[in-house]
Amino acid sequence: MAKNDLFQKGFDEGTKIKLLLFKKYIESWLPTFVHTKKLNHIFIYDFFAGEGQDFNGEKGSPLIIMDCLKQNCEKIKDEAKQISITLNDYDTDKFKKLSELTKKFKMDCVGCNNCQFIVKNEAFQDLFKIEYHIIERSYPTFLLIDQYGIKHVPEDIFKKLINARLTDFLFFISSETLRRFKNEKSINKNINAKDMGFDDSKPYECHEKVYEYYKTLIDGDYYLGRFSIKKKANYYGLIFGSRHPLGLEKFLSASWSIDETNGVAN
Repeated sequence: MAKNDLFQKGFDEGTKIKLLLFKKYIESWLPTFVHTKKLNHIFIYDFFAGEGQDFNGEKGSPLIIMDCLKQNCEKIKDEAKQISITLNDYDTDKFKKLSELTKKFKMDCVGCNNCQFIVKNEAFQDLFKIEYHIIERSYPTFLLIDQYGIKHVPEDIFKKLINARLTDFLFFISSETLRRFKNEKSINKNINAKDMGFDDSKPYECHEKVYEYYKTLIDGDYYLGRFSIKKKANYYGLIFGSRHPLGLEKFLSASWSIDETNGVAN
């Protein structure tokens, strides 16, 4: 789906489910660290934030984050926590709308003086490289990487993510693209699609194969989760990661609230 379609035509049901799962997770994740002693600074990164909402006013990830901060505003102040939220989009128009959205939030939410918003207009790879010195340190950190397609979380980025001790992440990936173009050199340059076992599986299983691939990159104790999303005839999905079993428990709880049968797909 083109970026313009996503915001100008309104979110489709698959996108709404993706945002709902993110909402349920962040609403569970943030209070955990607000109440955790000795961890006074919390970081949230939304690397592909878009413009905040779609044409119909449906809330995107930036507004979901802001709503979560409002819900926890008093607790954040009482616990003297500092929250740093980085919202990024490479599209200049979306960056401008993000900046306006952030200014409005600061005006409307007078009590959120403990929350620092940083709005960026950077390519993902550049910003991730700049911010990784924070991400890898022992701060509670959540990363949302809602990429368009497949290219931004190759093997090297994934390994950096799982090596960050207090970082949980959620990234979107077009598993159908990997299945369809598994033998293309341009695809296999950064991610090993040709050996993911797509030939022995059905199309609706493609996200599970992608998930299994990322699991092979883990050495030691680490917790991954997955959620498959069907959009029309195509299959996409989310990959979740955390070093703590409680992180995975929260993700699974959010997943099961959406898929009451298996907890893995819409």
